[in-house]
Amino acid sequence: MENENLDLRTIVAQHQDIALRKQLFGLLSNLYYTPTGSKLVFCQKCYAPKYLPELKELFEKADNSIVQRAVNSAPFKEFINGNLCLETFHSKDSQFAAIRLRQFASLQYNPITDVRFFTGATAQAVCRLADLK
Repeated sequence: MENENLDLRTIVAQHQDIALRKQLFGLLSNLYYTPTGSKLVFCQKCYAPKYLPELKELFEKADNSIVQRAVNSAPFKEFINGNLCLETFHSKDSQFAAIRLRQFASLQYNPITDVRFFTGATAQAVCRLADLK
């Protein structure tokens, strides 16, 4: 698996459509989706193991299948202290999303997928399915 030891922020910051802007004399930095200028927000959501097949579909299916699923399905139900953790960086306007799935094993959450990037309607669908605001 590529980049499994890097944190999600580092991976997302390397994306061609993402800009890192420093503020407060360089002490703070934020990521922005450059085509729309929207700030990125980090979110972690935990899910029960029963959602593993559905969550893995987000990494394996074509974009149009993800959009169709979002139209026909309710968002995934979050489960406190779940075995699965979906890490996301998404723009506030939902035009960009980067996701990675982790699973709890050996007393820590380990990546089980590579990072996948979405833009436009597919990013909006991913944000809807994961109930990202």
